[in-house]
Amino acid sequence: MAFRPLSINHYTLGFLLLIALMFTGTAWLGFRSIEDAGKSLEQHRYQAGHQELKESLEALIADLNRLAGQLSEWDELFQQIDQPTYYSYWRQHRLLSAGKLPIMVDQAELYDASGKVLGEFTNSPFPVRIDPNTLHPELRIEGPGIWLYHYLPLRRGPDQPVRGWLGLRIDLIPALQQRYDFRELDETSFKLLPGSDGTLNTDQLPQRLDYNLKPNPGASELLEIVRRSVWQLAAVIGLLSLLFYILMAQVLGRPLRNISQYIDRLHDRGQGPAEPPRSLLPIAELEKVRASLIAYDADLRKAQQDLGRKNRALWKLAHHDALTGMLNRRAFDRDWNDARQLLRRRRIEIGLVLFDVNRFKAINDTYGHQTGDEVLKAISHSIQSTLRQGEQLYRIGGDEFASILIGTSAEDMQRITQRCLDAIEAYDFDALGLRETVRVSCGIAYCPANDHQRLDKLQWQADVAVYQAKKPGRHGPVLFEDGMADGSQSIFSSWINEAVYQAVTHGEGIVLYYQSIVNTRSLDIDYYESLLRIRHESGFIPPSHIFPIVQSRQLETALDRSVIHELARDLENRKFQGINGVSINLAAESLVQPELVEWLSPLRPFLSDYRITLEVTETSLITHLGAASKHLEALREQGFKVALDDFGSGYSSLLYLTRMPVDTIKFDIALIQGMEDERIHQLVRELVRMLSGLGYELVAEGIETKESFDRVIDAGFTHAQGFYLDTPKRHHGKLPSS
Repeated sequence: MAFRPLSINHYTLGFLLLIALMFTGTAWLGFRSIEDAGKSLEQHRYQAGHQELKESLEALIADLNRLAGQLSEWDELFQQIDQPTYYSYWRQHRLLSAGKLPIMVDQAELYDASGKVLGEFTNSPFPVRIDPNTLHPELRIEGPGIWLYHYLPLRRGPDQPVRGWLGLRIDLIPALQQRYDFRELDETSFKLLPGSDGTLNTDQLPQRLDYNLKPNPGASELLEIVRRSVWQLAAVIGLLSLLFYILMAQVLGRPLRNISQYIDRLHDRGQGPAEPPRSLLPIAELEKVRASLIAYDADLRKAQQDLGRKNRALWKLAHHDALTGMLNRRAFDRDWNDARQLLRRRRIEIGLVLFDVNRFKAINDTYGHQTGDEVLKAISHSIQSTLRQGEQLYRIGGDEFASILIGTSAEDMQRITQRCLDAIEAYDFDALGLRETVRVSCGIAYCPANDHQRLDKLQWQADVAVYQAKKPGRHGPVLFEDGMADGSQSIFSSWINEAVYQAVTHGEGIVLYYQSIVNTRSLDIDYYESLLRIRHESGFIPPSHIFPIVQSRQLETALDRSVIHELARDLENRKFQGINGVSINLAAESLVQPELVEWLSPLRPFLSDYRITLEVTETSLITHLGAASKHLEALREQGFKVALDDFGSGYSSLLYLTRMPVDTIKFDIALIQGMEDERIHQLVRELVRMLSGLGYELVAEGIETKESFDRVIDAGFTHAQGFYLDTPKRHHGKLPSS
């Protein structure tokens, strides 16, 4: 994306703003770091305060425990334990006032050695009995305060038995505040958290107290110093930035503006204007640029004139095909987009015509690329000379041509394209050394004037129409009709594309159907041809959807390998008991692969029980005759049979046939169906007689009626195949024999 150009003053100002933003961001990050460090320090201080509070409580308990040793010399205690008759009086007047207990002790109680209180009093917070085995310091929340209950063992000496127990109750918070000097905690802020009640152990004390930390003036002072330093630095940077901006605007910005205005005047007036004024502080490089502009102007004018001539020649080269001289794909895309934009605003009918040379690769491979180039030249010039004035032919691919017809009805389009095909047919290709007829398939997609929403679909529709034109039995241009999309949707449907790709590459979903090939003399089934299906979801993808995808994605060899493995599984599962054999079709791409013999090895163990025939098309065998023949001969030596499929649809050359390593010849459906014409019937009969005499087994394909079956029997075919005799089936057991 291009931005609007700005002056150097704007860029300088933007640079300074960027510096300001970077400084601000750095300062902000610094402040954040200081604040985070302060928070981290505060957190550590709180943790230290927790520990300090815990240690102070432990120290208080330790002081009380040491008190137990001091009380061993207080005779009155032991007298009361031994003779508690006057304990009530002594407890009230002597226990706390005798000066033996610390002043922090709020109340006390005496127990004998078993843990029973010496006297029961209604106002005593102590229990009437304690368990000497489970005594430990205890915290109780009573009212607004926390009280520490602690029981000291009373004995006459360290090694003497316990004579009794002295229970002490201490108001914990005042005791801690008076006895200990806290470093982190503000002891005056101790306060019981609201909602606290019950009995606590000593570890729970920090969670029930609210308190503040003592202030840390050093950290606050450091933060303030950093803030002042940042503001001072910001002021210095701001002043320097202002000076930098003024310097750049005067020393660099003004001379550049003068040069820019000079260039503008040069462009507007078409001649060199007065020189721009010199700067007070001239820059050597800019002065050199200013002087060079005037010198370059004259050279530039001359170069522009030369460039104009060369651009016109280059445009022609860029938009014309170097071989045929026709417009190329770049010109087609440009003109097609222009036509679409025009026709979206105006109600004019439009058509797209595609021409595709049939079997052009075979012509190239057989006669050489030089002859193939001459064929393309002849076809393109024949079409262009037939099109009306103003209508252009585009070469959009190797052997594909297109034309855009505007303001023409569908009927006129068919007549024009038929004349184009007639012109091609009338061309003398024999002069180029070709011994076969050159045929071109033509597809037309038409958009009425009132339905320009179909414009975006015209290329797809023309592709479909060409695809239909290539089918056997089709002659002349084919105009797209809505029903055609159903038969060709596989070429363009993404889910079918993906399903076929996954099935071919992973072998999942490949299913073989089998159609019988019948002996015309005995009317028995001799063997079956395997026909491909692909299982997807709840149904099957038919061959008419599969093979265009396989060809477009160059999956022919992968498909053949998957079919070979599927056939091997069917043979292993004994689906052909009582049947002589089975045939499979191989693509031209597989015939030339050095690994072909190895790929067929899974079928080799079954050759002793079954006749396994490899069917190859006439065109694929001829176009790869050398390599294919070598591989097929090796397979025939191993026991495989080879059948030439679709005989009569391609070259049909007897010279080629004598060099083909085949055992069976299968006549193409179009030739068989054409036998309704007596001349074709006679031709086929003579071919059958001659080929039978050479020892070939002959199969007639496409038998759909009894009349057709009778004709092929009359012609002398040894075998027949078609829907009249048997429909393809997926058998799960022994196949029917009739």
